[in-house]
Amino acid sequence: MTIWLSLPPRSRLLNSVTNTLNFTFALLLLLASAVTAQGRPPTNVIVNAVLRQPVEDELSIVGRTRPRRTGVLASETDGKVVAKVLQEGNRARKGAVILRLENNQLRAAYLEAKADLDLQQFNCKRTEELYKQDVVPEQSMNDARYQLARAQSKYNDLSDRVAKLRIRAPYPGYVVQVMSGVGEWVKRGDGVIRFISTDAMRVHVNVPENHIGSMHVGARADLYIDALGTDPMPGIISNVIPEAYAESHTFPVIVGTENKDGRIKSNMSARVVFQISESDSVTLVHKDAIVTSPRGHTVYVAVDGKAIPRSVQPGLAHNGYVAVTGDLKPGELAIVRGNERLRPDQDIKVIRQMQ
Repeated sequence: MTIWLSLPPRSRLLNSVTNTLNFTFALLLLLASAVTAQGRPPTNVIVNAVLRQPVEDELSIVGRTRPRRTGVLASETDGKVVAKVLQEGNRARKGAVILRLENNQLRAAYLEAKADLDLQQFNCKRTEELYKQDVVPEQSMNDARYQLARAQSKYNDLSDRVAKLRIRAPYPGYVVQVMSGVGEWVKRGDGVIRFISTDAMRVHVNVPENHIGSMHVGARADLYIDALGTDPMPGIISNVIPEAYAESHTFPVIVGTENKDGRIKSNMSARVVFQISESDSVTLVHKDAIVTSPRGHTVYVAVDGKAIPRSVQPGLAHNGYVAVTGDLKPGELAIVRGNERLRPDQDIKVIRQMQ
C-alpha cells in the first residue's frame, strides 16, 4: 500500500522560519531592555578636594658662580721678580708670601736711612744733655729733634717699601695667575697676581623685569650645580642691582652661598630657583583631575553620586596641583581616578578621597 505525505508549499515554509527569527530577535531586545532598565553599575572613582589658597611659583635662572672676594694684587713698590714662592692653583693662608721682588737701590737707601736714624738719635740725645747743662741754646735742641724726626720718617718709609718686596696674600685664598715671570721688572701699581677666595661664593643671574619686584635682599633661593650633583644648596639674595640692562630688560641679582668645603669653583654653571609668591589666592585642583579633549579642559566633580562636568582653563602648576579658572568652589570633590571615560551625569561611587 502506498502512503502519500502532504508537504507545505515552499513559501509557507519560508514564512514560518522568518516568523521564528523575528520572535527570537524581539525576545532578545526585550531581555536587553530589561537589563538596561536595571541600570549600569556605578563607576568607582577616587576624589580630591578643590583648594583655594595663595601659591608660590618657581622662577629658574641659569648663571655663573664667582668668588665673593677676588682681585688682582698689585706691587706696592718697584722691583725685579726673583722668586715665585707659590704657583698657580696653590692655596695661600692670609699673609703668605706669593711673589718675591728685589731692588738693590732700594735696599741701599734703606741701609743709609737706618744709619742716618742711628746718628740722629745719638745727636739728639747728646744735644738734650748739653741743653740741660746750659751748654747749648734751646734752638740747637729743637734742630736736633727735627733732624731725628726727619730721619725717622725716611727710615719708616723705606722700611715699609722694603717689606713690600714680598707680595703677600691679603686673605685666605688661591693663586689663579701670576702675571709676571722671574727676572721681570715691575713698577709700583702694576697688577701681578690674580687671587680669589672661595670660602663664600656668589651666583650672578639676570632676572626679568616683571619678577624684580619679588626679589628681596635676605630672601632664600636654592642653587643647583649639575656638576656637583642634584641636591639643592641653600642660598641668600645678597644684592639686587637697581639698574636694568637696557637691551634685555633684566636686572642683575646676586645670590650668595657658603663654600667651606671648597667644592664650588669659580665660573661653574649654576641654576638658581627663586620662590615667587602670588598675593591673590587661586583655585587649585589635582593635576590628574583635568581631562583634556578636543572640546577643551574639563574637571568632573562628584555631586550626589553623579559625575558633573565643569569646564576649566588650566594655569600654573604647583606641587602636583594646577591653578585653574572656572566654575569650581573650594571643598568640592574633583574626580582624579576613573575620570578618563566618564560621561556627564554618569553614576559614580567614591571609594576613596585623596588627602
